[in-house]
Amino acid sequence: MIVKERVYDDCGTCGNKKLISDEEYGCDKCKKKIRLRDNNSNADYLEITVFYHNKEAEPKHFCCWNCVFKYLLTIKTDHFISLPFLQCSEDTTPGCTIQDFFNTMNKFKLTK
Repeated sequence: MIVKERVYDDCGTCGNKKLISDEEYGCDKCKKKIRLRDNNSNADYLEITVFYHNKEAEPKHFCCWNCVFKYLLTIKTDHFISLPFLQCSEDTTPGCTIQDFFNTMNKFKLTK
């Protein structure tokens, strides 16, 4: 979700628009700022996609597993949901690790 729109400034000389700041993205649950994937960096978010039979799929971005689980409880779909991969690399963003996934499952009482 975009939490801050792009900002442009008009050039007084040529009339062209100059980009002052790019848009900023945030978690679809708590609005915390996240960095989407680009060519120069890894992403620091978890992505789910909600699919429907008769409308466009909806990608959603989250800052941590806790926000993913909270959002999952609110979804109404007639088809399916794709969940994020479990990541185990050392540079995985805190809140997005495999251990965070299991801790969140325990918090939501989803384990035996």
